[in-house]
Amino acid sequence: MPRKFYFSGLLIFICLLMFAGAAWAADFDSVIQEKIDGGVDFLHDEFTKNRKSIDLLGAEALVKSGENLDSSKWSVTWEMLIREEAKNLDENSPAAVIAKNIIALDALGDSQEEITRLAGLFKDIQGEDGNFGTSVYEHVWPIMVLAQVGLLNDEYLDVEKAKEWLLRERLESGVWGYSWDGMDINDVDATNWAMRALDGFPAAGEEESPCRLAIEDGLEFLKTQQGEKGEIANWDAGVSTGETVLTLLQLGIDPTGADWTITDAVYGYNPITYLLSDEAQNGDGSFGPLANVGGTIVPLNALIAFQDSSFNSGEGDEMIDEKILAALDFLYDEFSQNRKSIDLLEAEALVKSGEDLDSSKWSVTWEMLIREEAKNLDENSPSTVIAKNIIVLDALGGSQEEITRLAGLFKDMQGEDGNFGTSVYEHVWPIMALNQVGLLNDEYLDVEKAKEWLLRERLDSGVWGYSWDGMDTNDVDATNWAMRALTGFADGDEGESPCRLAIEEGLEFLKTQQGEKGEIANWDAGVSTGETVLTLLQLDIDPTGENWTVTDAVYSYNPITYLLSDEAQNGDGSFGPLANVGGTVVPIKALAAFKDSSFNDGSGGGNQGDNNNDDNENDNNNSSGGGSAKKISVKIAVVGEDGDILYGPRSVTLYEDDPYGMSVLGALDATGLSWSFHDDFIGFINEIDGEENKGSSGWQYKVNGKVPNSIAEDKKLYDGDKVIWWYSSASSKGPDWDDLENGKVNSSKNETNEERENDDQITEETVRKSFADVEKNWAWAKDAIEILAGRGIIEGSGIGFEPKRPITRAEFIKMLVAALELEIEEYQDRLFQDVEAKDWFSQTVAAAWEKGIIEGDPDGRFRPHAEISRNEIAAILYRLAENRESDLETNALTFSDTGKIPAWALDGVKYAFGSGLMKGYEDNTFQGGKFLNRAEAAVVIYRYLQGVAD
Repeated sequence: MPRKFYFSGLLIFICLLMFAGAAWAADFDSVIQEKIDGGVDFLHDEFTKNRKSIDLLGAEALVKSGENLDSSKWSVTWEMLIREEAKNLDENSPAAVIAKNIIALDALGDSQEEITRLAGLFKDIQGEDGNFGTSVYEHVWPIMVLAQVGLLNDEYLDVEKAKEWLLRERLESGVWGYSWDGMDINDVDATNWAMRALDGFPAAGEEESPCRLAIEDGLEFLKTQQGEKGEIANWDAGVSTGETVLTLLQLGIDPTGADWTITDAVYGYNPITYLLSDEAQNGDGSFGPLANVGGTIVPLNALIAFQDSSFNSGEGDEMIDEKILAALDFLYDEFSQNRKSIDLLEAEALVKSGEDLDSSKWSVTWEMLIREEAKNLDENSPSTVIAKNIIVLDALGGSQEEITRLAGLFKDMQGEDGNFGTSVYEHVWPIMALNQVGLLNDEYLDVEKAKEWLLRERLDSGVWGYSWDGMDTNDVDATNWAMRALTGFADGDEGESPCRLAIEEGLEFLKTQQGEKGEIANWDAGVSTGETVLTLLQLDIDPTGENWTVTDAVYSYNPITYLLSDEAQNGDGSFGPLANVGGTVVPIKALAAFKDSSFNDGSGGGNQGDNNNDDNENDNNNSSGGGSAKKISVKIAVVGEDGDILYGPRSVTLYEDDPYGMSVLGALDATGLSWSFHDDFIGFINEIDGEENKGSSGWQYKVNGKVPNSIAEDKKLYDGDKVIWWYSSASSKGPDWDDLENGKVNSSKNETNEERENDDQITEETVRKSFADVEKNWAWAKDAIEILAGRGIIEGSGIGFEPKRPITRAEFIKMLVAALELEIEEYQDRLFQDVEAKDWFSQTVAAAWEKGIIEGDPDGRFRPHAEISRNEIAAILYRLAENRESDLETNALTFSDTGKIPAWALDGVKYAFGSGLMKGYEDNTFQGGKFLNRAEAAVVIYRYLQGVAD
């Protein structure tokens, strides 16, 4: 709580107010940004350390706070996602999905408690006839899974009914399949699944039991489907052969035995030799005619199961390993390069192959997950989920085509009364989402009916809420959402229209809820105040204005000053009494929206007194353990020039008050090895344990397998991080952590002399320099990257060029300064408040500032480590233009999102587009807020140097 001071004398009182107000105004934007950053850091800690997922609106808030959700910072591992999905399953989830989650959790070695909880859901899902779903394709999964984890008994489902239903589902042929156009079709895969399910029942071991006889019929059918190369014929023989191998192994039958071997004059063929053949596996490691993930999983699982079985003599292990590794490489390429998500059965195969799904290798960014979720939405998805996906895709710069597709789903979901769902909490989201993307019209929903239903849903008080125990309760959040939805209708701003009158009543209600500190009172004032700020801004009302300002004897308060107070934000950066993700998202979104609004004049519109008072109990620098310095444990290894391990791999403890803090340099210092800085390059390491840099070779580091673009002292570490320092030549990727722990070191010593000589030959006269990761997928950028690299304008990152990685502002300016051959300037301290002379980019930043290429933010920051947007690059290119004013006269923009381009970037976009330096996207958008990757940045600089539109 702010402290109050009591003084006698009007003059002293006025002076005090003037001084406090001036101090606030001088640094108001940085105060807002500090609070936003605190909230973002809290969300990131919850996301990375506490494994808390962040919902769609949280993702939107992060994007609007300037976060790049497609960066490694916001990535999660697949193991985390699988466990998170399992936690959310209940009796309303499909039985097959629950079953496959159990399979994945069992492979991951999950606790029996979670597996048992999921298994307990089946009994309520099972139908009266004993069935799960309407077909054998759904029914078999719970049975197979419960047998696998030893829970196939009457506690978890009606065993007898499940068995009888499965036996009754056989076609007249005695096997399983489906009907098509009035005709029964025997299906290999369905038969395999049904046989494996039947094998789980106790009666399957009895010779003349119905289960055993049905299995024998299935085996005879599968034998008739075997082709001359040992395969089980089907349109995708790889899958059907793999399924058959899994069935045979479960039944204790050798798939390479005489019964399953076909011989010709020379060779013998069986299901395993087929899966090992080039006919089954494609050149890229995939299996099957579609060469996709789905066709690869089952053959991979089958080969793994056979290799681990008693039927494997070991003679063909080398070939089996080769095929398994090729399949794993294919799956990883699909995952990492082609952004294909992995399903639960794929996860099982990967774990059984020895992959660690909780490693950085198998991590995925939140942007990828969001876009993947959006693709899977259809008319059966909840309207609120569709709406929130639209909102997030719009924030991410999603294609108009995908947003329009999702918007097109609403019309069929709308009820006869015009409603979406049964409450205002559901109904408002489609309206708000469509309004945000400019699609609130009768093509996507019945506008008039939606409006009338929303107006009718008001309580007798004239605002929105809910009924509890027969009594109406006005709700601040529901009222805010409803008001924002009403603003989207055509008559939302007409003086006497029902919409406008309802909005006015809502504003009056919200004003009555305002407390003495400017907050909108509720059990979670941070959320309700944030929601109110968002509503006021949408209504073009200043939340720091007179109408929303509360004064006492000394201070003035408003919703913004409340959100900036220590009362609203906790010491760990979270907001609200629960100090959780849900309570933090809305306040940081509101602060980001206000910071970018026209109402933010840098003064804050109020003075809440001593915001950072000395007696504040919340101390961000201390742990919760009572004031001791914060500490983390990280693992570190140091590998010398000849591949000798100089230290580790082992753990070290870092403390916040260590000389180099909890940084990569701090970790190196904690090893006890001697080391020294470079004399000429501030912050760079020249020597470790007596081994000094020589020419293009020297010391480099990586964290969790990735080489950062910052000096070691600036790279912050988190608990559990893995750091490797190694003596590297220019082309070395360095050792892998797994190799270090297993005693295998892939150091710079393994590079060939030819590679070293080639690196030494890269001079100013070199025409091109190639990178291994700039090949077929980057043909459009290859020339620009290789030519600029050959001229020394751009560099690799130590692990290649990393064309897909977003480029930071510091990196882009370094490229640009090199391209323009600007004279390097000595950096003057505090030119920017977040750039210091020791930073590797400080001199290029100084050179760019001296030439007027960059200006920095109004609050005096340069944001060197933030990714640079298309809008920012366009503005920079405009500053470089010689005849820029005349260039604008003929440059008109016709992009569909031109209205979203901020005023400060508009001239730059006109110039960059008109001169051919930057292009739009195929959907006729410019997407100025989108971040450029390193390949795109190279192409822009190359076009500028060429002086032509490519």
